[in-house]
Amino acid sequence: MSHKEAALSSTYRHDLNSTELAVLKVLWSAGRRSAREVHEEIGAAQGWAPSTTRTTLDRMAKKGLLRKEGFHGVQLYTPAVSRAAGLFGLILEFADKVLDGPVAPVLSLVEEAGDLQPEELAELREIIAEQEGHSR
Repeated sequence: MSHKEAALSSTYRHDLNSTELAVLKVLWSAGRRSAREVHEEIGAAQGWAPSTTRTTLDRMAKKGLLRKEGFHGVQLYTPAVSRAAGLFGLILEFADKVLDGPVAPVLSLVEEAGDLQPEELAELREIIAEQEGHSR
């Protein structure tokens, strides 16, 4: 891993596990949700008890992946990591662990795939530019 990629990695690598990624996907698409709503969307399919879903959400909030706020006695969760930043962290991890090589080719594939919204692609480019500026 180059010095530049190491600097990028330290900022955006979140080491998301599959559970955390599933939760983030729900919140990235749906926005602010209660533990019950998250449980209804993915927890039940995972075979979790509602308490397991709440524990997972609370642990993710402590890790800085989610924001937690009280609203009329209900805890609501929102992503603290944007979809673009989360994707960038996963790309870094993939490039490092699987390809053992540079990030640029993987980023090019993501851009070409066209799965990101224009604003997400712009944010991804902004993250890269920002991090390249820090590593110089």
